[in-house]
Amino acid sequence: VRTGDSTPHGAFTQADARGHFILDGLSTGVYDLFIMGASSDPRVRRQVRQQVSVTSGTTTEVTVTFDTSGKSPQP
Repeated sequence: VRTGDSTPHGAFTQADARGHFILDGLSTGVYDLFIMGASSDPRVRRQVRQQVSVTSGTTTEVTVTFDTSGKSPQP
C-alpha cells in the first residue's frame, strides 16, 4: 500500500524458500510492506510492517527480521 494514497491498493507475492521475493512494476513512492507468516500456534498471527521507499526503474533491497518461533511477543 503506497502511503498517502486516497485509494489503497496492494501487490502480493510469496517468498521463496530463502525468504526472497520480487514485486515488479511499482511506481515511485513510499510503501507500507506487510509480511505475514504462520506460527506453530494457530492463535498467533505473525506480521511485520515496514515502510519502503521505491524509485521506479530501480531495484530496492529490503532486509526484514521475522520471528517464526511461535512465541508470543512480550508486552
